[in-house]
Amino acid sequence: MLFKKKLPFIFVILMSIGTLGCQATKPVESFPSLQIKGDFILPAGDLGWIASDHISSDGRWLALTIRDQKYDSLWIYSLSNQKGTELFQIPTAEVSAGRLLLTIIGWTTDNRLIFARQGTQPDGNYRGERGLLLFATDPESLEIEELGWIPNPTHYIKQVLLNQQSGHILVHAGTSLWQLPLTGAEAELIRTDFPSYDGLFYLQPTVDNSKLVYQLFEPDRHGIYLLDIDSNLETCLAATGETFKFGPQWSPDGKNIAAYSADSKYDTPADEQHFRLTDRYNIISGEDAPAPIADAISIIDTAGGPVARLSVPDLKVGMFAWAPDSHHLGFLTAAPDDTGLEYPLFNFNWQSIYLANLDGAIIKVADLPADTSYVDLVRVSADGIYYLMHQSETCSLWWARLGQEPLKLDLPAQLPSPKSGSLNAPYVPATSGDSFFVAYTVADKTYYLQVWQDQIEYLTETDLNSFIVSTPTGAILVGSVSYLPTRSKLTLFTPEP
Repeated sequence: MLFKKKLPFIFVILMSIGTLGCQATKPVESFPSLQIKGDFILPAGDLGWIASDHISSDGRWLALTIRDQKYDSLWIYSLSNQKGTELFQIPTAEVSAGRLLLTIIGWTTDNRLIFARQGTQPDGNYRGERGLLLFATDPESLEIEELGWIPNPTHYIKQVLLNQQSGHILVHAGTSLWQLPLTGAEAELIRTDFPSYDGLFYLQPTVDNSKLVYQLFEPDRHGIYLLDIDSNLETCLAATGETFKFGPQWSPDGKNIAAYSADSKYDTPADEQHFRLTDRYNIISGEDAPAPIADAISIIDTAGGPVARLSVPDLKVGMFAWAPDSHHLGFLTAAPDDTGLEYPLFNFNWQSIYLANLDGAIIKVADLPADTSYVDLVRVSADGIYYLMHQSETCSLWWARLGQEPLKLDLPAQLPSPKSGSLNAPYVPATSGDSFFVAYTVADKTYYLQVWQDQIEYLTETDLNSFIVSTPTGAILVGSVSYLPTRSKLTLFTPEP
């Protein structure tokens, strides 16, 4: 929604308070505390990073990799009894030489683990060939089935995406896109014309990996494009013209796409083959792409139709984040700061935080102090936003709710002083019910904290190289990534009855 006068803007804000808050759900009565279910004592070796897709769809099984001096090994653990079985291995020497890689792809809805051996194959039908050999296994029987082969003699494997509903795997290798059915049929090459852009071109998938959105900068194809995997149909959602839209992000339900929208500096049509984006449009250069801030945020559907346009008079909007309900977004407003520094993300005069919905309603929920250097929108909901506010030497967690003053949340008393540590949110959010988690780092320790409404509780302490992962059942798995040949420990937390 583009506002051109102050008075209509104020009127719309006043009328929107009820609209923005009407979808809030009634919270539970007390803090949803977690209890320790058990510890996993792992074999000696380097534990690989664990992600949420390493946990089965029903929350019963965990896949992980461990590297010792001889082998990189794939293990499957039962989350109910914390016992594991070694399933597959490749020589560590081959990994160190850059010839092989063992990769966990994910779990199917019927609890089959999909994994791959990537690189120059040392044995089997494809011995001596370079590519991706995919396997599936059942955690009960531990029988391994060879699913298929994706040749890749010269390029890097950029993405491997499992579509659980349609039962196939997508492999983005170099400029090509392959599709491999889980039924055992041969892989199909469905695209060969993707650009590289010096390795910066990536596909943005929906949660189920059924649709892909991406940005093209070709003379005859310039804009945001969508590829529907089932139909293999490519659609231009937002062609570059009077505006330049960039940084597309899917709504969690995969029905809409939000992107930054920069207006042209000129009235004449753009010659798509002969102009620089920074000269033509009101964008600010980042490190490898435009900084995530522009004149407006445009929301479009999967046919390219307009859903909403979010803007605030006389200010830039940026750093937007979707709410889990796919109906609300949070974003910041800022005025550029002419500091002349190379990367501008920390060089804005951040002004305020806004909450918007797909109906185009926008309301300010918090003003930011003048010394704010950076803001991380941690969790957006229908009635408010949690955010980390970074200032010159401090970082604090706040809760801005509709119709209320922003509330600073105090850290648990048993933690070291806030002046000596830093707060951050996990790159992939971890949640349990209505609660979520943040990390507090001090010296060589990381403390994981559970946040619910206006309360924060201490969960556990780890070292710096650690992770926190939520399971489909609301349980939480916390561990440290070991880079020493020692035994690692994972701790499982489950909701209290």
